[in-house]
Amino acid sequence: MSRVTLFSLLAATVLMGWSLQVQADWTVLRPDDFQRNDGVEGELKSISFADDLHGWAVGDNGLILHTVDGGKTWELQKLPEPPRGQGRGGFFGGGTPQLWRVRALSPQKAWVVGSGGLAAYTTDGGQTWMRVNSQASGSRLVDVLFVNEQLGFLTGDNSHIIKTTDGGQTWVAVSSGRRARAGDNRTIVEGIAFATETIGWAVGSTGTVVVTRDAGDNWDPPENEVPATENLYGITFVSPQEGWIVGQEGVILHTTDGGNHWERVPNPAEEEFFDLYDVAFVPGDPTRGWISGDGGMLLETQNGGAAWARVETGIHDVLNGVAATPSGRAYACGGWGIILWNGIVE
Repeated sequence: MSRVTLFSLLAATVLMGWSLQVQADWTVLRPDDFQRNDGVEGELKSISFADDLHGWAVGDNGLILHTVDGGKTWELQKLPEPPRGQGRGGFFGGGTPQLWRVRALSPQKAWVVGSGGLAAYTTDGGQTWMRVNSQASGSRLVDVLFVNEQLGFLTGDNSHIIKTTDGGQTWVAVSSGRRARAGDNRTIVEGIAFATETIGWAVGSTGTVVVTRDAGDNWDPPENEVPATENLYGITFVSPQEGWIVGQEGVILHTTDGGNHWERVPNPAEEEFFDLYDVAFVPGDPTRGWISGDGGMLLETQNGGAAWARVETGIHDVLNGVAATPSGRAYACGGWGIILWNGIVE
């Protein structure tokens, strides 16, 4: 019996005993727009923490929120307006951008990406944000990842994978396709993760999975077929050998051999056909992880993914993003601007 098949049997057996258990108490750090009624509104798409205290959440209408106290309070930050003459269709995009992903690299540095090819970064904790030319030609960007201080990637609509080797000052498209015409199915590269500094994976619409083994210069389908045709939204690697993918209608995929083989993992989201959007593990601890999705779906594992249990948060709106810190703090964000965490509000 193969290792992946054995894993699946174990997961199915354990899941039956775990599916009704609540694994943690999650509490609301930031109430929804109606309860706050503070004039700061918008669905949150992504959340990221550099450590236990410093983090960002981003979303609709250019919304950027920043915390320096672990999420107890959130400060509103703003992107600068595009340069004069760079309106809609220019490389900075136009109008109010929708922000799809934030990545905190340190307490002072973070990147955001969004509609209209927007990519911007801060090096002073968000007091100022600087836009860059992403080379996305007005396409929506949905993920940003830095492998190290110099090597980074943007992904998004029209098969875009865009690379930097100078810390984000200049970007070059290494994969792209034509803009989808009316009635076409467009290919969106939704998520990207690197197992090592040279081996990376990207996932997207209709089961798209591509891999690079040369630090992102070339991207190709894997040698072995990945068992998914659904849209795939999120990916992470917890070691060079072990990785996770999440997607449409409860899809969870797992590899323990560096991506040579991926196995579907049973989980409670499949029962309700809820889409899963993001996955995060405690850095340095591959046993503790979370997955967020539709209908307030939040899944947790405390045994390395042998079983995923639904966390009863009392939230029924979408949870788009999830993040974890090295100490084991975890955060989720989503509809109506809500932010949750796995601790007690003091």
